[in-house]
Amino acid sequence: MPRKLEEAVATLKMMQLRADIIRAMALLNTLATNTNKTWSSGSPTPDNDVKMAIKSARTALGVQPNKVLFGGGAWELRDKAFASQNTAGAFAGLMRMETDVARWYRVNRIHINDLVYEVPGTGKTPIVTDNKVFVFTGMQMPSTADTSNVKRFWSSVMGGGEWAV
Repeated sequence: MPRKLEEAVATLKMMQLRADIIRAMALLNTLATNTNKTWSSGSPTPDNDVKMAIKSARTALGVQPNKVLFGGGAWELRDKAFASQNTAGAFAGLMRMETDVARWYRVNRIHINDLVYEVPGTGKTPIVTDNKVFVFTGMQMPSTADTSNVKRFWSSVMGGGEWAV
């Protein structure tokens, strides 16, 4: 029953990757320096707030952050903040796709994470808290000397790749 085996292996791989993401989020949460912003009232400026967080992180770390991670709720608050304002700038901000916002922030990528996991006895919990935005450095091919905030290393298995069954 090779198909059943392949499905079981795929499920195990996804569980391992999800566990790695949960551990990385725990690290980012622990290391974060929080500056609360209100995007639900007044005349919020979510994109400028994130740009200022990037600038603060660059000053603190000595390197330009290259990634921004939004909890799903934070991205929705960003959209609602722009939609509630009757200005050309707000409408332009609302229409920006993730790639456009990344270019505006001068980062390589924006991630929006809506994934959840189940904690026994408490139900489903978002991996990235809905109201959080993380600014960090993450290299595509990490090494022990790069400036990534969170790294995941693995040894290749016989035949190449990071998984063996």
